[in-house]
Amino acid sequence: MSSSENASLSLSPGKRRLAIAIFGAIALLLALGLWLAGRPSEPPLQGEVEVREVNVAAKIAGTAGAPRVEEGDEVAKGELLLTIEAPLVGAAQQQSEALLETAQALQSIAEEGVRPEDIASLRAVAEAADAQAQLARVSARRAETLYADGVIAAQRRDEARAFATSTAANARAANLQYRKAVEGARTQTRRAADAQVALASGGRQATDVLGRDQQIAAPIAGQVARRLVEEGEVIAPAIPLFQIVDLDHPWVRLSVRESRLPGLRRGSVLEGDIPALGLEGVGFRVTKVSALGEFATSRATRQSSGYDERSFELHLEPVEKVDGLRPGMSVLFDPDG
Repeated sequence: MSSSENASLSLSPGKRRLAIAIFGAIALLLALGLWLAGRPSEPPLQGEVEVREVNVAAKIAGTAGAPRVEEGDEVAKGELLLTIEAPLVGAAQQQSEALLETAQALQSIAEEGVRPEDIASLRAVAEAADAQAQLARVSARRAETLYADGVIAAQRRDEARAFATSTAANARAANLQYRKAVEGARTQTRRAADAQVALASGGRQATDVLGRDQQIAAPIAGQVARRLVEEGEVIAPAIPLFQIVDLDHPWVRLSVRESRLPGLRRGSVLEGDIPALGLEGVGFRVTKVSALGEFATSRATRQSSGYDERSFELHLEPVEKVDGLRPGMSVLFDPDG
């Protein structure tokens, strides 16, 4: 019998069990290591930087003047970008101004009434008519007396009566014209004049708005991402002329499965890496959590979890300002973080 066989036979039962246990543990660790090495690792959660984009369009038709900005320029809110040449707008402004002046003149006439000179003239005419009517009445009474005494014929008496009646009517008409001039325009006439002024004022305001719409200004502060107009082009309403992006308030759009949602609620802070800037551990705060459309986000997991897993969209904003962060950059988040 050899020496190795003698050593093996010399091991006690306890030592043999210990050796078997050690060999088994080593084999288990090797199997676990192989399983972990072959198991696919979870990829990082990848989000994309986005910013608010505003399309600037015209409200009126016209011809484009020389653009004041180029792509990449920084603009302030209210800064002039382009002036539209619209001759019809200028003509409409002149017309509305003339209509307003006419309406205001008619309103002034209605409020002021007849001129003092015209009132004095009508008063003189009324007084002359009263005097003539008084004389005609006296002559008619004399004719009645003479006719009763047989001095004049009935024809002369009738003529005196008719003349008295005619002059009295003329005197009443003249006095009515005088009182009408003194009282001025009727209430309805004044209201109509006021309404004409209001209508003309509204027309001028509308043309003033059209005139201001010739000046295309930046609605927000930001950077001109695209310029879609050239000098001399015909512009139609609602067609975008410029696109401005707000680079001062970027945010990250991130899509995650609902199994990863625990702990991701509004206000949560995640740390992400920005490869384009070479930054790691940048803080981002969750500002919005919403479900994506079911037609594109469901994932069958019935074999493992027994339900269809949906995806959710998260909006995250940098906790602190990140210089150089631009739309389209990727932000990577640790799925287990």
